[in-house]
Amino acid sequence: MAADRGIVKPVPNAEVYLFSILMSIHLFIAKKYGYSEDIVSIIFRFILGDNEAIQYAKSNQKKNLLSSGKNSVLETAVLCGMRLKEEEETSFLQRICSTMKHFSCPHDYSCLLYCLQGFSRPLLIGFLTLTASRCFSFRKKLISGPSLLLTLVAEKRNLSLGLFLGGFGATFRILSCLLRWFFDKDHSSFTIPAALLGGLFMKFYPSSTISLYLMWKTLEKGYLMGIEKGALPHVKCFTPLLYSASSALLCHIGVFEPHNLKPSFLMFLSKLSDNRINKFNKHVLDAQSSTMFSGS
Repeated sequence: MAADRGIVKPVPNAEVYLFSILMSIHLFIAKKYGYSEDIVSIIFRFILGDNEAIQYAKSNQKKNLLSSGKNSVLETAVLCGMRLKEEEETSFLQRICSTMKHFSCPHDYSCLLYCLQGFSRPLLIGFLTLTASRCFSFRKKLISGPSLLLTLVAEKRNLSLGLFLGGFGATFRILSCLLRWFFDKDHSSFTIPAALLGGLFMKFYPSSTISLYLMWKTLEKGYLMGIEKGALPHVKCFTPLLYSASSALLCHIGVFEPHNLKPSFLMFLSKLSDNRINKFNKHVLDAQSSTMFSGS
């Protein structure tokens, strides 16, 4: 709306930069305080894993155990014997997985495999999810013409989502591990540059819907954290009031500026109002509201 009025100038790839900034905030909070139980955190945990959100102390405990001199001779001998037995039972592949890992890294295997998994898992999730969604949308046509399945699977858009998620996951993990190796410690602030650079992979699958939804969830999380810390007041019935104001704004835009609404939102308002929102005389109201109805 502001861009349509000339108040602000559209920024190329704005949704990509917004996503990068918001992801750095979200993952910094997750690294410092852990994941919450909201839908966004659940999605992050499913796609990216929860290794970077949990402060593991295994490596530090192991380091302290080896460096302490309080163990008796018998305890030391038992520990050495158990370690030799574990090394004998460990396969060659498991040895590769456990090598080249910094002591502060939260994952249980090598940094190389950790980064490769950060690419392959989100890539498959993104590709399969969008492919399944497309197949479900065309389920009736697939029944009558199964050959359409290959066309839907081979769509470039499906791979684009996978590359976006896989590129983000791999870049985030690679930079996180590199920073831990360089500074010889783990810190929650490492998630900021890692997420900022990883978020640029949204260029493969630009989506203003994802960025804007993430923005509102970030504001919501910040507001709830502010309430918990006593920095912000708790407003009763805030959620219903927010939804009411948002619905009123959407209805206003749907009547006066339907050209500034996404088609999916306009369709939602049309169904919600039983198509009454489309029965307004746009030419009488005209605040550019007849842009989409110039022929009527």
